[in-house]
Amino acid sequence: MPADCSRASQQILSLSFPTPLGRMYVAATPKGIARIELPGPDAEARMNVWLALRFPLASRRVGVSPILRKAASQLEAYFTGGLTEFSLPLDLRGTPFQLAVWHAVAMIPYNRTTTYGEIARAIGRPRAVRAVGAAQ
Repeated sequence: MPADCSRASQQILSLSFPTPLGRMYVAATPKGIARIELPGPDAEARMNVWLALRFPLASRRVGVSPILRKAASQLEAYFTGGLTEFSLPLDLRGTPFQLAVWHAVAMIPYNRTTTYGEIARAIGRPRAVRAVGAAQ
């Protein structure tokens, strides 16, 4: 875990909102979006567990910030067909390998699919197919 994940001064805000798929949860630090939890039976619980593991000493609360407002607006536009590329600040924290995987995934164009093997090759680790899957 990166050292700055556990800083007590870190504040995490989260909000939830309805989407055509169900209720979605988004969490952000002052730096950017830290997590988007897709709708599902235990989405809120999964979000809370993830936040507690990644930011154990951070102050966490439900609230709204400019970053979260922008995320909700862009996600709404995406679900109504008006947006295919997001422009949100991100606060991604992980190992160098995870960050490389996430960057490669972010480069996948809208309406395209790829495989873990293709992502592994794109980051120069062609034998790390299973690790790419685990980084997701």
